[in-house]
Amino acid sequence: MSKEFTELTDVQQFEDFLQNNSTKQIIIFKFSPVCAISTIAQKKFERWYNEIDPAFNLIAVRVNVIGSRQLSNYLSEKYLVIHQSPQVIWIDELGKARWHESHFEITKRTLNSQLESYETN
Repeated sequence: MSKEFTELTDVQQFEDFLQNNSTKQIIIFKFSPVCAISTIAQKKFERWYNEIDPAFNLIAVRVNVIGSRQLSNYLSEKYLVIHQSPQVIWIDELGKARWHESHFEITKRTLNSQLESYETN
């Protein structure tokens, strides 16, 4: 069974989502709907997310960098990461970016590495 992905579209919706899920870690997947690399990375990310144990306190959300440009730019500024697409930004329970990666580095191996470090914290 596939897990649901919330697609966030604006800054206020993101801030509300963050506040309503303050006890969870949030993984933001930024993508372009017209980029082949984004499509490949999104499939890998979704497959990984659907395979992880639901007991992990993680929620994944998507941000379309073209349709939600203001939110995409806001995330880059808020978390001090250079805008890229596709991109993953992993937010901890304190609302801080604990890891980010982009393009061909969004792999099962890199995501599992972060998940393992999450388990040991």
